[in-house]
Amino acid sequence: MNDDLLAKARQYAKQADLSIRAAALLRIARAESVKDISSARRSLMDGLALLDELPKRGSDHLHDEAREVAAAVDPRMLDQTPSETPHHGFPERTVQIMVEHGHIDPAVNYLLACDAPDSFPFLYLGNVLHKLDPMNAADAGRRVAILRKAFEMWRADIFNSDRDRRHFLYIFGRAWKELPPQEALAMVHAIVDEALQEPDYGISAGYPDGVHFSSLRQNSIFQVLHILMHLDPPRARALIDSHDQLAAAVHRYPNGRETIEQEAAAEAERLKAAGSTRDRGGYVLTGSRKDFPRQLRLMEAIRSGEFDFPFEDATEEYREDTSAASPNFAPKAFWPSTGAFRSVAYQAGKRLGIDAIPLLERIEDPDLRLFAMIELAAAMNGVPPPSVRWMRRPRPNPYKYRRRR
Repeated sequence: MNDDLLAKARQYAKQADLSIRAAALLRIARAESVKDISSARRSLMDGLALLDELPKRGSDHLHDEAREVAAAVDPRMLDQTPSETPHHGFPERTVQIMVEHGHIDPAVNYLLACDAPDSFPFLYLGNVLHKLDPMNAADAGRRVAILRKAFEMWRADIFNSDRDRRHFLYIFGRAWKELPPQEALAMVHAIVDEALQEPDYGISAGYPDGVHFSSLRQNSIFQVLHILMHLDPPRARALIDSHDQLAAAVHRYPNGRETIEQEAAAEAERLKAAGSTRDRGGYVLTGSRKDFPRQLRLMEAIRSGEFDFPFEDATEEYREDTSAASPNFAPKAFWPSTGAFRSVAYQAGKRLGIDAIPLLERIEDPDLRLFAMIELAAAMNGVPPPSVRWMRRPRPNPYKYRRRR
């Protein structure tokens, strides 16, 4: 049935205009990436060929999508995708896609080959390390190589964003024992030295039981204090004695982050042994606040299997995109309504399987139905969810878009 859907999608795409056809082939390639890698490669190559026929200006969004599809289908094909300079977040998204699609070796190689400190994908270091077994000799060596690379990039990043610092310190704080002790000691000294030398400024960082930091410097040191306690106890003691917030944190958590993680693990085991059924569920909402009700209705549909309201929401988006008073001049493949129908169709396919197919008839626009059909097939094939870009242009020529994930 999935193959039938994608075959229909190909037929519909042949009748569409060039930009719709190119986007459809790229998305078909992604939908095929789990079940039929040969077809996925062919679809991607066909989509890339169509991209060459599109005007360069205004098609950057499709170039970005082509690179993301290459990362999903076959990372070796990244070299064959358009050579325009990717946006700052592309390395992170590339690693995320590779891991989601099981391309672990390429993800490792991509990390190790990345030489741009300001765009190094610190955010997804943990995702890659999680896939490498520290008890396996080959994987253990690659884990160490990744840690060394991350440290090198962290030191070389003169901008060193708070987010990158936070993710690097978190990973290093968990995996430092995999390094030779003297190497780990040199790294932790470098981290502490930078924290002490850089200007301090106010933050608000909290930990359980009322432990709070208002100093970025002291919070950064706390992230690695447990390492110093093992490798350089005198310096750890001196730092505690000279920093009031560190001292307060250590009073509650004697071994720093190690104590926090040990207590969290013990609590999880206690709940498991007690057979706790405590509901830890909840929703994480992103994007514009005005979209929260729609997101909640989609989440409820995923739970209940009733997708009437999400389809109505997507239809309302379509009315906005096609409004005579203020039409959307963005490429149709990236309309908000296109993204909404893609997301709803994907979740319906994942929840209902083939029973979701009749829902496609609710989409009156054939191009939007085409894109939704592809996502439904992708869900039924077990492909990870799409990264949905959406664009709204009140005039014919601005080339900016927003991204919703």
